[in-house]
Amino acid sequence: MSITAPQAYRSLKGLFAVYKLPNQSHTSLIDQVTTQILIGLNRLEQRPPKCMVAFKKLSNVTNEDFTWRVNQIVKDSTSSALISENNLSIPTNVVDWFDHPLVQGPRYTKEDLVWYTGHALDYEASGVQILGLQNDGEKMLGIVGKKKLGRTYEVKGRFGLATTTYTQEGKVLERTTWNHIKPQQINKALSLIQGAHRNALYRAAEMDLSSNEAYTAACKGTLKPRKFLGPLFLNIKLIEFSAPEFVIHITCLDESCQSLRALVANIGKRLYSGAVCTKVRRISDGIFSWDDEHTLLSHKLGGVERVIEATRDSYSRLLNDPRDFTSKRNRKRFPAADIPNKDRREKSPLLIAASENL
Repeated sequence: MSITAPQAYRSLKGLFAVYKLPNQSHTSLIDQVTTQILIGLNRLEQRPPKCMVAFKKLSNVTNEDFTWRVNQIVKDSTSSALISENNLSIPTNVVDWFDHPLVQGPRYTKEDLVWYTGHALDYEASGVQILGLQNDGEKMLGIVGKKKLGRTYEVKGRFGLATTTYTQEGKVLERTTWNHIKPQQINKALSLIQGAHRNALYRAAEMDLSSNEAYTAACKGTLKPRKFLGPLFLNIKLIEFSAPEFVIHITCLDESCQSLRALVANIGKRLYSGAVCTKVRRISDGIFSWDDEHTLLSHKLGGVERVIEATRDSYSRLLNDPRDFTSKRNRKRFPAADIPNKDRREKSPLLIAASENL
């Protein structure tokens, strides 16, 4: 049995992820998604037009006009004879054609959908964008915000240029050489930046580094800063280097797309050169990933049924999966009991857990 439009509308609530294209504003993204959902809703089976009360002669009453009251009047021979003798009219239900979609227009319009956005990508960036639909979507976005799930980006850069906006379109400040840069030097610079940000996270967690509580939090990935520190780059890895271009993966908290571009420029300065960011793409946002089957393309959602399926899948994954995603996914965990006592005396539990997460 196919789903009807009212049933589909009631099921459109919660969170789902779409893949945002580059050079696309959020207004354009939401309008694009809204248009496709409304087209799908209005193509489904709609509710019938409402009825209105009309007075008819008893001789003109048809079987379609038979309400319970009219049926009782017709069955009562005395009442039927009295109405016929006095030429009286009786109330009946008839279709109100003013309520027909061909008169009123589509049943569902953009005012029927209320949108909320998760951590927003800017105009130039692309990748996974979380959208919340109706009041349930707003509540689930609040849950995601409290969990502080990490986001992973694929950032592409180019050595040899420094600009005011950290991109190729900005005003050029200087042109530099890049022939001396090697992958080993890039990895060293990334390790220094990653170590500094992780140490800031440990200090901001306000926990005793030698306690078992700190070790357990580091193992589960639930170690979070108690106060806002700005962008935290917890895991930075060089994926590809083809001079002068390079690609890095960054897992971070409380970041913005512009802070990622500034990080690329900082890497260039550390290597005695200059660098600009050529592309920012979010490949995962908490439980949502770009290669997930439930991550929908913004320009090709695939129907209302796919959106409903995506919202239900995100609801079950978010509320039933206790894992955190601020570091590498599906990494092996070791309980504190499996670590030898000698190693536990030499290092604090937090440093032991941090070394396992690398």
